[in-house]
Amino acid sequence: MIGRFRCRSTDTACPFITTSDIPAPIPYSSIAANSQPGAGDSAGSASTAAQYAISRRVAVRSPIRCAMRLAVGIVANAPMDGQSRASPRTAAPRPRRSWIQGMRVARVPATAPCTAKTAAMARWWRFMPEKLTGSLPDEKRKRPATLASMGRVKTADPTMARAINDRLALDLLLERGPLTAPQLRALTGLSRPTVSDLVERLRADGLIEVAGETGADRRGPNARLYGLVAGRAHVAGVDLRRDAVHVTVADLAANPAGSASRPLPDAPDLPELIAEAVAEAAGGTALHAVVVGTPGLIHPGTGLVTDGDMPGWRPDLRRALQDRTAARVVVENEVNLAAVAEHRDGAAAGHGDFALLWLDDGVGAAIVLDGRLRRGASGGAGEVGMLRFGGSDLCHAVEVASAGSLDAEALAERVTEGVFALVAVLDPGLVVLGGALGRGGGDRLAGLVADRLAELSPAATVVRPAAVHEGDAVLRGAVLTALDIARDDVFGRPVAAG
Repeated sequence: MIGRFRCRSTDTACPFITTSDIPAPIPYSSIAANSQPGAGDSAGSASTAAQYAISRRVAVRSPIRCAMRLAVGIVANAPMDGQSRASPRTAAPRPRRSWIQGMRVARVPATAPCTAKTAAMARWWRFMPEKLTGSLPDEKRKRPATLASMGRVKTADPTMARAINDRLALDLLLERGPLTAPQLRALTGLSRPTVSDLVERLRADGLIEVAGETGADRRGPNARLYGLVAGRAHVAGVDLRRDAVHVTVADLAANPAGSASRPLPDAPDLPELIAEAVAEAAGGTALHAVVVGTPGLIHPGTGLVTDGDMPGWRPDLRRALQDRTAARVVVENEVNLAAVAEHRDGAAAGHGDFALLWLDDGVGAAIVLDGRLRRGASGGAGEVGMLRFGGSDLCHAVEVASAGSLDAEALAERVTEGVFALVAVLDPGLVVLGGALGRGGGDRLAGLVADRLAELSPAATVVRPAAVHEGDAVLRGAVLTALDIARDDVFGRPVAAG
């Protein structure tokens, strides 16, 4: 005996929910096949949902409830993952369709009878089992996020967001000079209110100031130009040579603010001599950081310096100099500082990997990999001067005292030995020849070394002369390093992404 529900709203017979005692549930594919209005009655058109509804005398009050109950039956009869989806009657595989395709329901007028509305809802729910049973295709299934997939994701709270925006704006002012608020909005992508708050905040902190106006050649009010307060902090770079001390002072915008040089006596009090030269160059201006470039190995952990063959040498140079000045003091190898200058403004600009071979009154190398200066565990990375060449150290073979009188061919033969050692171990892709001999040899020496290197190593390597003058390279690198320290302290350290 087969019976039908009647929707109370329209008193129209619904062909989807019928009563019958069926020994086994019918697959949802068979129900969907009979889901058109006016389908004939048959035992195969009944579903578990209908039996469930009738057994509890549930009245279907609307087409939506009718379709919902039909969907429950579809889900109950949907096979689990790994089971066949073929119809038991035809044994033919059903075409795989995503549940999103099933949501594309034809529009049904609001005045349509219950049967039409219910059929449309049934087609909408037809593909819900694929979503609910997790049988969606892998490319369409949204997997839950896990700690492993998320990684170390940082959520920017308002304080961090303001710090990031402030540093972004300050770096733009350093790079481009004074800018207007509309220019800051265009370069940063920030909204007008955010830039307005940012400008007011930086002005209140004394980091930027009104540097002028622009727009006098057009109608309307002029726009204010905002620039850095360059005098907010000053730094000093020191080049400690075996015969003299050279100091340069600069403001936050890297503008020179003073300089001084003092000869090195036979037995000087080295920390006192450096402190006096720095004070002379500063001219009474308070300094934020002092970076000293010196020969020798500087241990990254202890800060102790090996003997650089210099009169008045002290291994605790940094600590002794720190006691004589209020500024933060950093001691760094001179060749490393020259590499910093070449990386920022010289022959290695734009290269993440390169090596600098320093050929002067001393011989050494600086190594930059992945954009970072590599010092080694004890500060000895790049000490190629200790390599043996022709029965003697490479240092004695290519330093100015012994190789300054050689022609380009003979000098290139010796220099290639040091360059080949760097390329064979590091494969930097670029080698810069610095110091008095390296830069003085120019493109001719670099070309001769490159030709000989190509015969020894299969790794393609570019060889270039240094672009920063040898007299300024160490000082320039010291000032740049000191400016990085001061800007991180004054502007705030940049926040890494991710």
